[in-house]
Amino acid sequence: MPILENKAVPYLLLHQDKKYEKEILQSVLEMYQCRGQKAYMLRIQTLFFKIWENLLHLSNHLKKKPKSGNQHLTILKKMLRFIYENYDKKISLKEISQAGNVGKTSCCSIFQRYTNETPVSYLISYRLRKGMELLETTDKTISEIAFEVGFSGASYFTEMFHKSYGCTPTEYRAQEKKFCYKKKE
Repeated sequence: MPILENKAVPYLLLHQDKKYEKEILQSVLEMYQCRGQKAYMLRIQTLFFKIWENLLHLSNHLKKKPKSGNQHLTILKKMLRFIYENYDKKISLKEISQAGNVGKTSCCSIFQRYTNETPVSYLISYRLRKGMELLETTDKTISEIAFEVGFSGASYFTEMFHKSYGCTPTEYRAQEKKFCYKKKE
């Protein structure tokens, strides 16, 4: 709770040269690297607890008062929540900006500042990640997945997927299944 309720920490930029921050970064990397090993789920859970412990140490050194730039982060959170809850529907830039009670220009500048993306490119990236999850966990067709994650068609989904990940959804699914079979051996 000291971390979650600390309004001075809406996000935390981690640096390799600071002890607790470096340990957090190392834990995240180790989570990724241990995927597929024996008892990897237990190792990941252990690393999550280590991350929370390090965050607690860091939060003791941070001010309890909100910083002045937090208003933009609050607005960004509202817009992101809107995207997460509606990504499977047709969404316009106007609707995203309305979710944060700002104009389109402010919406774009806030997204650019904190995510280094436009609202629309963020939406597409999120849809692609959700599509990737469905490719990994279901046997749905590419068309079904495309529509389920908010794309207007399979061809656009495939085009954007290839542009972002360097392979088609079909190729990705085949690679993922191959990886799963290797883990079972």
